Amino acid sequence: TAPQQWPPVHNDRVIHGDVHLFNVLKLEGDAAQWIDFDYACTLEEQEKSESQRQYPQGFSQNAVLGRHLDAVGAAPICMEHDVHSFAAMLNHYQLVNRSDDELTKLWEDALEELKTCKSMDAVMKVLDVENLSGAEFELKYESSEAIKRLLNVVFERERKYCTESPEGSPQTPA
Repeated sequence: TAPQQWPPVHNDRVIHGDVHLFNVLKLEGDAAQWIDFDYACTLEEQEKSESQRQYPQGFSQNAVLGRHLDAVGAAPICMEHDVHSFAAMLNHYQLVNRSDDELTKLWEDALEELKTCKSMDAVMKVLDVENLSGAEFELKYESSEAIKRLLNVVFERERKYCTESPEGSPQTPA
């Protein structure tokens, strides 16, 4: 599924809270669906300090998933984190036709520009480059086995952090 065809994550001013490549489900054809809204909240909730949602204890910034450096346990869930993670996700894609130097340059420039985006509107503007609209994209990974290994490493690390108490001693799962 091409990045431009993903559904917007911030409809109705919703913050997803856990944007990463593995939370985009490919449907039939070119359709896609966001999944895993466990940490989702509205922008309005986050603007009211008394009802602000936070990442759970043990939630860790994860470079593999492209999480924002401030997306850690007990920190407020922020739109900026989703924007950062969404832009980071796009770095996992490459053009199918990499022999087209002009198109490749446009994509590389777009990826660079995404690093400075502060809103999803800005991200979508970068992706709406007229010349990129017909481009075909693919994941950079050669095989699903590589992705499975990556997933196992990522989620084993997450499980480890989420089952430790704040003091660092393991908790017994319920």
